[in-house]
Amino acid sequence: MRNPLVASVVVIFGLTTFAVPGNGICSPSDYDESGRGNPDSFEWENGKESERPPTRQKDEERYLRLNIEIRPFGFKWRRIQYESGYLLGQGEQTVVEVPSFDFGITPGTDLGIGIAGSIGRRTTVGVRLLLGVSTSSPRWEQGGEKVAPDGEELDSTQDYKLTDSLFRYGVLPYLEKAFGDSWVRPFIMFVVGITGFVDTYNWYSSASNQFGSAEYSYTEKWIETRFAVGLGGGVHFFVRDEISIDLWLNELFAAGQIVEKDTASWRENRIQTDSEKETFKHRVIELRTDLYIGLSVWL
Repeated sequence: MRNPLVASVVVIFGLTTFAVPGNGICSPSDYDESGRGNPDSFEWENGKESERPPTRQKDEERYLRLNIEIRPFGFKWRRIQYESGYLLGQGEQTVVEVPSFDFGITPGTDLGIGIAGSIGRRTTVGVRLLLGVSTSSPRWEQGGEKVAPDGEELDSTQDYKLTDSLFRYGVLPYLEKAFGDSWVRPFIMFVVGITGFVDTYNWYSSASNQFGSAEYSYTEKWIETRFAVGLGGGVHFFVRDEISIDLWLNELFAAGQIVEKDTASWRENRIQTDSEKETFKHRVIELRTDLYIGLSVWL
C-alpha cells in the first residue's frame, strides 16, 4: 500500500480482530499439543460466560461404583418351625417366634462390600456381599466358684469348655434408581438374593477320680440358607464429585431352611464308648429392618 496511514489502520484492525473474544476466530492457545480444543479457553460464547460441563463421575450415564458399608442398627423377627418331635418328642410341630435388636458397631457387626455399574442415567445394577463373624467362650461362675451351664457345682476334678462361633453371609444383587442433580441425591433400590449363617456350638466336659476319667463332647451345627427379597431407600451425600457418603434403610423378607447336625460322643479312660449323630430340618421365616451407612467411590 502506498499510503502509510492506511496500512497502519489495516494492521491495527487485523490485530484487533484476532484479540477480541467471541469473534469466532481461534487463537493458538485454543488448542492443546494434540491439536484438540482446550476447554479452559472456551469460557465465553457470544459475549456471555458459558457453564462448564458437569463432572463425569456424577452425571454421565456410564460409571462404575465401588462401596463399603456397615450395619449399626437392625431389628429382626424370626419364626422357626421345628421338625416334628424335635423339642417335645411327641410327634408334633413346635413353632417359636423370636424378635431381636442389634445396635452399635462391634467386632461381629456385618460388613459389606459392593460393586455396580450404570445401565442408564441414575440407574445402577450391582451386587453386595455381606459378611459377619463372631465367636464366644462363656464361663459360668456362682459365688466365685465355677459351675456348669446348668448350675451344677464343679469340683477340682471336673471341667468344661464351651465355644460358639457364628459366620453370617449375604449375596444380594440390587437395582438402584437415584433422583436429582444436586450433591444430596435420594434413591430407591430393589434387592434379591441369598442370606444365611453357619453357627457351630461345641461343648466339652470331663471328670476324673481314682478310678479313671470320663469325657463328653457335643457339637451342634446350624446351617441356615434363606432366599431374600426386599426394598430400600436412602440418600447419597456427595462430599466430592467422585465420593459419596450413603445412608439408607433396607426392608428384607427371607424364607428358607435350617439343617441342624448334632454329634455327641462319650469316652472313658480315653476310649470311646458311645456316639450319636442326628440331623434335623427346620423351616424359618425372617423379617428385618436394617440401617446401613456406607462410603462409595464413583469411577
